[in-house]
Amino acid sequence: GEDPKFSFRDAITYAPDRPFSSRKNTRKVHPLAAEGDCEGPAPFNLTWKADRTCIMGPEKDGTHYRLGCPTDSSSKNLVFVKYPKNVKCTGTPETNITLPLETCIPAQGATGPYHFQFHCNGTEAVEGIYSAEPAACEKPAPSNITWKADGSCIMGPEGDGTHYRLGCPADKSSNKLIFIKYSKDAGGCTGVPETNTTLPLETCIPSEGATGPYHFKFHCNGTQAIEGIYPGAGPSPTIINFNVSMRDGKKLYTNVYLPPGTTFANSSSLPVVYVQCPYDSREGGCTWVEQFWMSWNFPPSPAMQKFTSILVQQESRGTWRSAPEMYKDAIFWQYSTNDAHDTTKWIKSQSWNNHVVMIHGLSAGAVAGILAANSGEEYAAYDLGIGGQFRVHDTTFRGGALNNASTTYISGALAGPADPEHPDFKNPNMTKVLELYEELFENEAPGGLWNTTRFRASSSWTWPSNQIAGWYDLFDQVSVFEDIVENSKWDVRCSHILQVLPLGHCGETSGIPGAGGFSELLPWNQTAVKSIFGIHTALTTTFFNLFDGSKPRWLSLLIWQGILHGVYPGVPKVPKRIWYVLSSAPYPEGNFIAQASEFPEPQMTKMYLDENENLSFDKPSLGPNTTADYKYLPSDPMPSYGGHLFYNPDPSAPVCGPQDQSKVLKGRSDFGFWQTIPLDKSLCITGRITATLKISSSAPDTDFIVKLLDVWTLANGTEVRMALADGVTRMRWRDESQKVQDPLIPGQIYTAVVDLWQMSWLIPKGHRVGLLVTSSNTPLYDVNPNNGLPLNKHGKALDAVNSIYLGESFVTLPVVDRTNIEELHM
Repeated sequence: GEDPKFSFRDAITYAPDRPFSSRKNTRKVHPLAAEGDCEGPAPFNLTWKADRTCIMGPEKDGTHYRLGCPTDSSSKNLVFVKYPKNVKCTGTPETNITLPLETCIPAQGATGPYHFQFHCNGTEAVEGIYSAEPAACEKPAPSNITWKADGSCIMGPEGDGTHYRLGCPADKSSNKLIFIKYSKDAGGCTGVPETNTTLPLETCIPSEGATGPYHFKFHCNGTQAIEGIYPGAGPSPTIINFNVSMRDGKKLYTNVYLPPGTTFANSSSLPVVYVQCPYDSREGGCTWVEQFWMSWNFPPSPAMQKFTSILVQQESRGTWRSAPEMYKDAIFWQYSTNDAHDTTKWIKSQSWNNHVVMIHGLSAGAVAGILAANSGEEYAAYDLGIGGQFRVHDTTFRGGALNNASTTYISGALAGPADPEHPDFKNPNMTKVLELYEELFENEAPGGLWNTTRFRASSSWTWPSNQIAGWYDLFDQVSVFEDIVENSKWDVRCSHILQVLPLGHCGETSGIPGAGGFSELLPWNQTAVKSIFGIHTALTTTFFNLFDGSKPRWLSLLIWQGILHGVYPGVPKVPKRIWYVLSSAPYPEGNFIAQASEFPEPQMTKMYLDENENLSFDKPSLGPNTTADYKYLPSDPMPSYGGHLFYNPDPSAPVCGPQDQSKVLKGRSDFGFWQTIPLDKSLCITGRITATLKISSSAPDTDFIVKLLDVWTLANGTEVRMALADGVTRMRWRDESQKVQDPLIPGQIYTAVVDLWQMSWLIPKGHRVGLLVTSSNTPLYDVNPNNGLPLNKHGKALDAVNSIYLGESFVTLPVVDRTNIEELHM
């Protein structure tokens, strides 16, 4: 618009389908926020130009606004005038209201953990955005642990025979939780207690020894004691900022975090955890990095060993304060390898580093971390989470189709703000975003700019790693993990460990049905879901401690591999694979945490597409041209509903994960569907799923999207078609070795191999295995216009009649024996 300070946050993130003024007038429909929600300095502010000039609205349809600070300094209202589209700020306003200044207002629809408070500063209206996170132990706990507190004997977390007896007070007016500890030699809860005390209920207690940024509050619910775990203030690190020069003279903004109470003057040489983060650290975009690092330095349990280290967190090249003018040239990690090399050299030259550097990264930071392995520098250990990719091109163009939803969201987050002086990643620089898409359209083929964004196997992986992935993540990190193992040198090949969450980027870690990507139709095991990330964090602390430089590398590797093989008495064996087994069956048949040294070896089992929508374990005898046909219209694409989404702009649709496809299939005919008869025994799959389709099309290009389904009927007669895996192949890029696109010859038969990635799922007895084939899935993938043209060329979209050849098309499932999957008991 005419005013670069105008915020597009509402249009892009909060309410893309609502009129702009709806959130601004929230005081009329919401009670005022609670006392204290907007006290103190705002975590961040947005400044609006409020001198009554005309401002273009985010609708981009000609709607304009006029904002004004009150001319009467005693007034408490901000003038807010909205004009209809195409009249600018002339004629009769559509809306003419005032907004309260200095009043705390909840976010629209109470949708976010945010509150707003406007005040005027000269001719500008400053909007303070406050997080609604309560102080210490106010309001609901971010996470809870439920203890059985009915007086029964409980094994302690020490794992050495220590037991506890917890009890809620019989007198409900009592404010004490009974807490009795028996020593490890007592044989359970017998003999004289080692500790016999009470713990205060409903009282906020800092963690033991005030070691961590956590607080606890117990309360009783029947016979259970609920332990609410709250983030507390905790000790604060010392942060020093540097602009570190790279080989080409560019300077990258780098924050160095020293342990609390430490300065360069009194710091000893310590190991460094190095992170490349593309999100703006001024606005908390890299807060998770500090939180992880602090949890290692100050673990929540006194039984856990501290990992004392220095954190080096660097804003990635092309973003924010690190050569932002290079956004288009660097945003896809093209410089990550060289920048990691130069920064690591700089770190190791500092007196505060003991020449030990470890890599940590989540999401985009994990991608940068993997590419650092190409740098030729020596790293002690790797911690990578829900992200990362050996080949960035393969994630951006999955199966040749542009991963549109993820690219839209990520590019907006990384582009930098429209107003650099008032940064807010929800207010992106749309010029940069459009430039990014132009760059993508020019580079849909592998090679070119993607050459520096893939791990070079010749480098070989020489460091042990701890990784966490998600079955429904936008990155296929389970495969990344396997690639790392395969490309590792002999002495570390057995030193990698992996934990797999049920969802990934898009989902929460709560396991609450209906939250995030957790379908209400599935019996989630909340305890198991919540535990996996905690396991990863605890293992990282142990893992990093072993490789901190205090002992020779060979000895650290020997000790680590001993832990992985369970050779030390009293030290629990750490499974190298920990993963969540999803299912429509409740625990303990499904929805549990599994453990193994390796994923179980599957029996690769083919299921053939037959006539009459039948899916069969036996290959049918059919004529050579027996087909199932459907018509795909680019003007009416099938909407995305779950799956590997990172972001869905449709607020009525689930974000990601396993979801019932019945809703989106209703009233449509642009798909093929097949299913088995009800299973006579459960079917457990763990591993890679692929579909091999013999196809033809009336168009020079089209997509084939395959979804594997768990199908059953509810008690009310409603059929559920739960998608448990999906994949895509864009036919003009059907061969992954292609360097140039190869359009189809209409009517000719081709083979489409669709990779549905990896999954661990148990389909219970009585359910059916289903398969869905269609040709669109938007916004997850960009809509294929079927015309065979590259993305950077425009032409008329074509309708396509797509044919699946039955008897020759099949899906291959990695079937494993459920009895061979061992549950991890916490």
